[in-house]
Amino acid sequence: ETKEDKKNEKEPYWSNPMWWIEDEPDDWFERIYISQIERKKNYHALRYMDIKNNFNPVCGHYRFDTSGMPDATVIVPVLNEETGMLSMTIHSILARTPPELLREIIIVDDSGADHTLDNANEEEIAELALLSPKVKVVHNAERIGCAKSRMVGANMAEGEVLVFVDSHIEMESAT
Repeated sequence: ETKEDKKNEKEPYWSNPMWWIEDEPDDWFERIYISQIERKKNYHALRYMDIKNNFNPVCGHYRFDTSGMPDATVIVPVLNEETGMLSMTIHSILARTPPELLREIIIVDDSGADHTLDNANEEEIAELALLSPKVKVVHNAERIGCAKSRMVGANMAEGEVLVFVDSHIEMESAT
C-alpha cells in the first residue's frame, strides 16, 4: 500500500458517526430571543415558552455532526399576520437553528403598496431586520400571493438548501 492509497481510504462509519446520543439533554426548548417579559408586554398572540408540546424527551439527547451538512436559507412570506406571530417565527428560527447551518432568513412582505388590509406591523418587520445580519427583508411592490412571494425569496437565496415556512410557526427544536 502506498501513502496515496492510505490517504484515500475512508474511515469506517462507526468511527465518525453522523449522530449520537448524549447523557445530558439539549436546551433546545429554552433557547429564545424574546424574554418572557417582552412576550407578555408586546406579543399577546405568542404562546408562552413554558407550555411544552408533544416532543418525546429523548429527542433532546440526540446530537448531529453538522460539519458535512449544507447551509440553509429560510424563506418566510408574510401577509396580514397578527402582531407578534412573525416575531415568534423569526426568533425561534434564530434561536433553535444551529448557526453554522443557517445562511439567512428572507422575509418576503407581500403587502405591496396597499396597507389597508395589512395587519403585519411594519415596525415589527423593521425590528426583525435588526436582530441579525442573517435576517433580510424584501417588500413586494404589489401583492403577488404566497407562491410567487416564495419564488421571490428563492431567487434571492444564497443557501444550498431552501426551507419554506409560514409566518406563524415556531421552530421547536435544534436537534
